[in-house]
Amino acid sequence: MSADQSGELTITIQDMSVIRADAYTGQTVFGKLDLPPLHRRLVQVFQHWLGMDQVTRMEDLEALGSLLFQAIINGDVYQLFDSLRKAASKSQRLRLQLSFQEQAFEIAGYPWEFLYSPETETRRGYFLATGQDLVLSRYMPLETGRKDDLTATDEPLRILIAVSSPEGLFKVIAPPVIEAIQNLGAGFDVQVIVEKQPGIDRFLEALEANKPHVLHFLGHAQFNQTKNQGEIALLDEDLRGPRWVPDRLFADYFSQMEAIPRLVVLHSCEGGANQFNARFAGLAPQLIRNDIQAVVAMQYPILNKAAILFSKAFYRELARGASVDSATQSGRYAITLDPDFGFDSRVFGTPMLWMRSRSGVIFPPSIAAP
Repeated sequence: MSADQSGELTITIQDMSVIRADAYTGQTVFGKLDLPPLHRRLVQVFQHWLGMDQVTRMEDLEALGSLLFQAIINGDVYQLFDSLRKAASKSQRLRLQLSFQEQAFEIAGYPWEFLYSPETETRRGYFLATGQDLVLSRYMPLETGRKDDLTATDEPLRILIAVSSPEGLFKVIAPPVIEAIQNLGAGFDVQVIVEKQPGIDRFLEALEANKPHVLHFLGHAQFNQTKNQGEIALLDEDLRGPRWVPDRLFADYFSQMEAIPRLVVLHSCEGGANQFNARFAGLAPQLIRNDIQAVVAMQYPILNKAAILFSKAFYRELARGASVDSATQSGRYAITLDPDFGFDSRVFGTPMLWMRSRSGVIFPPSIAAP
């Protein structure tokens, strides 16, 4: 258990009716998925609106989040969650992980990052993705078992930043993010490698040569409706236009190169709202299946300003020795502090985290900031 967390609660949606909750205390309870057809349809309508960036009121997101909360955190599951939450604090957070078995995959793509715990007589309501006494992530169990440690065992901690901004797509504004990551090197044994505009061969060479602990990919993604697959934009042979690589193939690169980062950050940056089709959500579980332990991905297009706010807070917390899920939580909260965003848009719920690691600390104690 990492220093900044008091324990863990894993809520597993086993199928379209049964929910299992397993606590670090050894307690296990079962509940029912409370998501009748009408509520399911409402969530799908909200999904459409979120995709079009048409949800602009906190009250609407609270309604969506309350519906999602009631669907999976009710009855005995709620009682267990509430008791663990009350035992948590800002310094000893509860790790809440959501897991979806195959029989429940049809709802795994719902926007669970907007889960909202409704107001009660004794407590104000709040979004779980930005809560101060817990951290929210998604957990994917694999046949190979659960990794026990995300921490890099060798130094320096190697971070590879790959920037892919092909002509014809919105320009990726990378310098502020690169600067924020490079600043982590001050006083730490951290090596930051930057690859700008790599074609496929150069990207693979950088992976193999550096074997990074962390890959931060800044670029574009889309969902190809015709081929029913996600695609990542690397550069074509002329190193100018885009070459759309299927997400499954992109995920296979790491195992083929025997260069498997512990953490991958899929960072979509764009210059104008509602004009960029960034869909990294489907790639995240593909990477987890290829033995990467933690993936932060953007599930909606995100403006450069918001992405930079998130990245700065995220890496600052990692450098302090915080876990990846705590750093993700802090990054989401940092977005809400900006008056341009707050809780009135989908932006704070855009960063999603998938994990298969039990410990989410990436910086070795010897190089974490005091």
